[in-house]
Amino acid sequence: MLFLALTVHGIIMQGATGNPSVTLMGFLQKETGTVSSFLSIAGQLGGAQLALLFAGWYWAMELTDMHMIKVMMMTQCSSSLNVSLMQGTITEIVSALFYHLVDLSLRHRSQLLRIPILALLLTFLYYTGNSYTSAYVNPSLAYALTFKCPGHAFWEYAVVYWLGPLIGMTIALLLYMGSIPLLFTKNLLFSKKARLRKRKTTEEKSS
Repeated sequence: MLFLALTVHGIIMQGATGNPSVTLMGFLQKETGTVSSFLSIAGQLGGAQLALLFAGWYWAMELTDMHMIKVMMMTQCSSSLNVSLMQGTITEIVSALFYHLVDLSLRHRSQLLRIPILALLLTFLYYTGNSYTSAYVNPSLAYALTFKCPGHAFWEYAVVYWLGPLIGMTIALLLYMGSIPLLFTKNLLFSKKARLRKRKTTEEKSS
C-alpha cells in the first residue's frame, strides 16, 4: 500500500518536491538561488504544518469512526524515534545517503524506471527503519508526523530528522559528484579523466 501511494505521488508530483533535503541539494549544486531555495524550504515546512492542522480539523468533525480514532491518535501519538539520539541520527544519515545516491544515479533515467525504483526504495527504508526512526528521509514529513509527539525535546527531533538527512544528502552529493559545487571548485574525489568518463557514460544513458 505504501509503495502504491509513493508511486502515485511520484507520478502526480513530477518536477516538484516536498523534501527540504532535495531543495537544499539543488542549492548546493548551484541549480537554484538562495532566495528561491529559502522560500521553497519555508513553503515545505509551512505546508507540512498546514496539512497537520487541516487534518486535525477534518478529523475533529468525526464524520466516521475512523476519524474519531485519528483524533485520539493525534492527541496521544507515539514518537517515531524509538532509539537513542545517536542511533536515530545515524539511521537517518544512512537512509538519506542511500536514497539520494539512488536518486542522483537515476536523475537522467526514464521516469517509468525512476519513479517505481525510488518508491520501492522508500518503502524498503521505511519498513527497515520502522523500529528505529521510521527512516522518513524528509525533514518536513518528519516534522508533521512525529515532532508533536511526546517523549523527546524539539532539538532532539531536529538533530535526528533535520540534521541527519541533511548530512546524508551532503555525503551522497559528495560521493556522486566528487565535490560540493557551492563550496568547492576542485573535485575532491575524482580525477579529470574519471570525470570525463563518467560524464560520457551519463550522456550515453540519457540519449
